[in-house]
This record gives sequence, structure tokens and C-alpha cells, in this order.
Amino acid sequence: QRAPPSMAPTLRSPRTWAVAIRASLLAALPWDGSAFPSYALHVPNGRRVRCPDGVLGCTPGEAFLCQPESVCTGLGHFSCTGGSMPLNPFGEALVENNFIWTRDLCEADSDGDGLT
Repeated sequence: QRAPPSMAPTLRSPRTWAVAIRASLLAALPWDGSAFPSYALHVPNGRRVRCPDGVLGCTPGEAFLCQPESVCTGLGHFSCTGGSMPLNPFGEALVENNFIWTRDLCEADSDGDGLT
């Protein structure tokens, strides 16, 4: 059922302007980096990767999520903020595997830390 013409939003409607202003303000917010933190969801425990010492971009971990004190959300990058190129060896391996987690990718020591 359609709203009566007097109830339909128009450009003169305060509600229409409020929505437009909010959308403009959100679009103008500065965004840091161009990483895709959702890639961490493709890797088991990807949201629980401890941020290595001396790496920039660490974020505080959340105990209720069983995260370490400092979390690295830029998996596959040399910086934990992500968005940096070139990718680190793990990032290159993940790209070569089409972002699909497999046993081979799991068992490879692509970052050379002696762990898989």
C-alpha cells in the first residue's frame, strides 16, 4: 500500500535531508588502508593472529574472543594494518591458492617461521 502523497518523502522533507547529510558524512570519513579484514575469515583462527613484535598496525585483542593481547588484522601483508604491497610470503601463497584454505597451505611454512 502506498503512502498518501502528503506522507511521501520529498526533497523538502527534513527526514530526506537528514538521511542525505548522514550519508555524506559517512562517505567523507577517512578510511585507513585498503585491507580486507574479511580474508582473515578464510583462515582458521585468522582473527586470533598475534601481532609480531615491531610490526606496525597492531590492534588490541579481545579476551572474550580468545584473541591475544595484540592482534594482526593485515594477514598476508608486511604491516598488520594491511593494504601494503608487495604481499608477504603467506599473502602470496594465499593469492596463489585463490584465497582457499587447504591442507597444503596449512602445512606450508610460507612465512619461514618454522611453524605451520
